[in-house]
Amino acid sequence: DSAEYSGETVCLKKMSQVGVTAAKRQKMFSQFSAELSIMVRLRSPRVVQVLGVVTTDPTYLGLVVEYLPGGSLRGALDADSEIGAEQQRIWCADVAHGMAYLYKSRIEHRDLKSLNCLLTHDGRGKVCDFGLSKCDDLAATRATAGLCGTPAFMAPEFLNGAAFREYCDVYSYAMVLYEIWTR
Repeated sequence: DSAEYSGETVCLKKMSQVGVTAAKRQKMFSQFSAELSIMVRLRSPRVVQVLGVVTTDPTYLGLVVEYLPGGSLRGALDADSEIGAEQQRIWCADVAHGMAYLYKSRIEHRDLKSLNCLLTHDGRGKVCDFGLSKCDDLAATRATAGLCGTPAFMAPEFLNGAAFREYCDVYSYAMVLYEIWTR
């Protein structure tokens, strides 16, 4: 959802709490806290920035992030408009820089795909959605070990039970490259 914050348009990611059992609510809160603890550490032009949280409405947990009017990379690839090779190269580089920054910060994304890359008003890409991410420096994210993510973007070794490693995100990046170049 889009919203207003200090006169600026922002994006509000909501996790509904309506009709959720106490046990599931606690699990959702843990996931929300893990994503927030990762996002507040990130400062890169190729990664979506978190601006705050909404705690005033008990019906949902809310994460306020910067608004990116270009929508998702997947949406741009699905559009009928022409996409030139230069724009494709920019998107490939933007996602690569975002992922390199994450790994420099010791963060595994664990669900990289074109739907989890958003575009600025001028068509630049930013990596987003850290709900499944893991950071060795944060104990709160250690519970995300195990099979997670989107199967079509997962390394085959990971699907066969191998532990998640950096090459799994590299495989997902290769799938994003394939999407960018073949639409």
